[in-house]
Amino acid sequence: MHKIVVKKGRFDRNGSRKVKRNLQNNKRERKERIIQMRELWTKKINFKIGLFILAFLCVFFLTACGESNPLVGTWLSDSGDMVVFEEDGTCSAPFTYNASWIESADHYTITEEETLVFSSEGGHANHSYDKADSEEYALEKSNTYYVSGNKLIIERKTYTKS
Repeated sequence: MHKIVVKKGRFDRNGSRKVKRNLQNNKRERKERIIQMRELWTKKINFKIGLFILAFLCVFFLTACGESNPLVGTWLSDSGDMVVFEEDGTCSAPFTYNASWIESADHYTITEEETLVFSSEGGHANHSYDKADSEEYALEKSNTYYVSGNKLIIERKTYTKS
C-alpha cells in the first residue's frame, strides 16, 4: 500500500509551496523598489546640490566681475598736475584747494546719480561735479567730470592715468 501524505497549504504542480515562492518574489520586488527609490532620491539631491553650487558661482562671479571704480589711480595732466584717487575714498586733488582756509579735499564719493563729491576734514574744501556724457561737454563746463579708460577730464583739464 501507498502512504498518502497530506500537505496543508497551496501547492503547485510540482508539489512545492506557491506561498513561499510568492513571498520570495514580493521581497525581491520590494528590494528593487527600495533601490529604485534610493537612486531617484540620490538623483534629486544631486540635482539640488548642483543647482545650489551653480547659483552660488553665478552670484560670486557676478559680484566679482562688477564694475570697479574707474577713478582709482594716479592721474597726470600735461601741465604736471597730479590727482590721486584711492580705493578707500581718500584723495589728493589740488584743484579743490581753498586758499582762504588753506585746505584741499581729502575724501571723495560718487553718488547714485554719478555725481563726484569732494569733501575735506575741516569742511571748507567741498566741491561736487556732475558726470558728463561726452568729453566735449566736460571740456565746456567746469562743474562736470568725464572718465573713460585712461582719460579723466575735470575742471576743463585733461588727465591721463599713469
